Amino acid sequence: MSTSNLAKRIKSSFDAVYDLKDDGADGTQEPIAPIFNTMPDKKLYPDYYDVITTPTSLQSIKKRLNIYHTPNDFIKDLAQIVWNAKTYNEQGSFVYRYAQKLDSFILSNVIPKFRKLGYEVSYPNLGPNDLSELASGAQTSTANTPQPNAVLQNNNAEEDDHSDDDQANSRLRKASSTTAIQSTKEQSYKRGRPPVIDKPFEQRIKNVLRSLRRDRDQQGQLLCHAFEKLPDIRENPQFYQLITDPISLDEIKKKIKQRKYKDVETYVQDMKLMFNNGRTYYKGWDENMVTVTNTLETKFGEHLEIELKRPDSDFVAADSLKIPLDQLELHGSLFKIGDWILINNPNDPSKPIVSQLFRIWQTQDGQRWINVCWYLRPEQTVHRVDRLFYENEVFKSGQYRDHLADEIIGKCYVAYFTRYQRGDPAFNYEGPLFICEFRYNDNDKNFNKIRTWKACLPDEVRDHEDPITPLPNLRRFKKYESPLKHLLPPNATMDMPIPEPTIGAPNAPPLHGAVYLRDIDEADDLGQYASSRICPRYIIRPNDPPPTDSPSNNTTSIVNYTRNTVPVPQQQPILHHAVPNYVPTSTAPSFTIPISIENDTKGLIRMDVSNNRRRLAGISNDVNTEGPLIWFRAPGVNIGNRYKQQIPVRGINRIVNKKPIKRPHNEIDGEEEEQDLDNGDEDSQFSHSLGHSAKYLAFKLQKQQNKQSV
Repeated sequence: MSTSNLAKRIKSSFDAVYDLKDDGADGTQEPIAPIFNTMPDKKLYPDYYDVITTPTSLQSIKKRLNIYHTPNDFIKDLAQIVWNAKTYNEQGSFVYRYAQKLDSFILSNVIPKFRKLGYEVSYPNLGPNDLSELASGAQTSTANTPQPNAVLQNNNAEEDDHSDDDQANSRLRKASSTTAIQSTKEQSYKRGRPPVIDKPFEQRIKNVLRSLRRDRDQQGQLLCHAFEKLPDIRENPQFYQLITDPISLDEIKKKIKQRKYKDVETYVQDMKLMFNNGRTYYKGWDENMVTVTNTLETKFGEHLEIELKRPDSDFVAADSLKIPLDQLELHGSLFKIGDWILINNPNDPSKPIVSQLFRIWQTQDGQRWINVCWYLRPEQTVHRVDRLFYENEVFKSGQYRDHLADEIIGKCYVAYFTRYQRGDPAFNYEGPLFICEFRYNDNDKNFNKIRTWKACLPDEVRDHEDPITPLPNLRRFKKYESPLKHLLPPNATMDMPIPEPTIGAPNAPPLHGAVYLRDIDEADDLGQYASSRICPRYIIRPNDPPPTDSPSNNTTSIVNYTRNTVPVPQQQPILHHAVPNYVPTSTAPSFTIPISIENDTKGLIRMDVSNNRRRLAGISNDVNTEGPLIWFRAPGVNIGNRYKQQIPVRGINRIVNKKPIKRPHNEIDGEEEEQDLDNGDEDSQFSHSLGHSAKYLAFKLQKQQNKQSV
């Protein structure tokens, strides 16, 4: 059989992958191909390439379509994508579920197709990658053709293009972890991602956009391709000179995910703005793109009309009615998405569960529910016995759990370590303060430093950055020994197996974690362990001597910490002035403007990263993503005295006096003569010392007088 015929048949199967869709709980369908289209960014997910030794993607396969010698080579590459995704990602995550969809397609479509064509093909044996497969001892139907793995389907897992870092945590599972399989009861609470709970109009918006992004022209090209992203301002500055309010499908999709649209009309306005921008930009030099824009707008109208004709009941399953709520009132407090909260812990009521609120909804029976991400305390994790912990430290988990709203105890605040190291929260928060620097993976018991805090937050609040009051120096932190140190077995060895935590109530963190023994980690440069050879200066370990450099010795206890409001003189540089300087006092280097003043203030730029980029690109501010308006003040400025100094100071300040002399008209009037201010004549016009500004004014005045006397 010719190579060209084989390439065509392989391409046919490859193209079919892009038609695969995942059925969500809300009745919508999402294509699975985009998540496998490219390999993970090495900078964002460096540990991926530590775990996955044979990374590949659909784009990599596409480049090899014409050079495959056998169908088995193609099938092996497709199966490698499945194996990589199921090895690296947590069971129950949407990526894991998409991988299963692709796996089923290979087994039920690709392999039978090539067998009918006379090829000897089989499913490659790449090794175990699934916890449930290891636990159940799942057998394959043949030596090389395993059956699809039976795993829990999480149909409520949410698509997340800005993938939460939790999916970067799930490393290679070991057979020793099989005891960690959760009970069916616990799985009813546990999710890989927050559930999708949309209002009918939000589902309509998503359906219209999804349909529009599939429309193609007569040549098979996607109509929306040119509208996916805004052009780079460095490559196409003319676009931003012509278009004053740019927007693309990427921005619109982001607004949908962040629930910025409160109705269909505001969504339609943004889409029309995008179409108008396209016509304005392409008019006069690319009439073909003007036609494409008009066609795309027509298609948009057709899809919108179809969705608007559908009744709301089409978007709600009769047996699982969930009414999404924007907020809820409880115990006299208002709770909204993104809030940090404390939830009752049935395993230990004295240690409520630290969580962040991701979803709020109400069911048909009137019960109000929440979905939260747990942040675990040190004693709820499994870790090395020599691991050190900050005071009030918590760890972001991959646990997204459903709770009744009545389980909420109150509020708290979790500060990202890197920001808290630089300053204090510049706003009032309720409850205790915790700090978080690492993620914790309860599958492999690993801790990974959080590089991007925004990726850990709900979509609705990712563009909001909590303001801080900067500290004059980086904060230093004391670290403490493990609270579980006493649990280390007396016969522990360096190669002992990693233990499991002690589980209690199904919908609560472990009763307690466990500790194990390991040799010195030569790669650790974050000071995570008492045995680490390298430790950053901002960390004070239990046996370290007390710091002596007082400017950086900011080791205030978090538990009893109260923000300082006492005026404290700031250190000033040594500058030469006529009299002692006025040293201003300050309660803080910056503060948030009260809302009453902010509303009346015009012309100030908000300190917001997103809008700062828009400002640099000449784009108007997006008021929906603006952060709080903050006044920043530098350390106090030395102000020279403008009044006559009673005690003259010799040699500190000098002025330049002009002595008028006669010169030709084309020469400069006056010659410069340096005069000591302390000339012994107290009645002299310049017998007193002046500050810098006064010195200049005196010189200017003398110069004018000299000109008048000529």
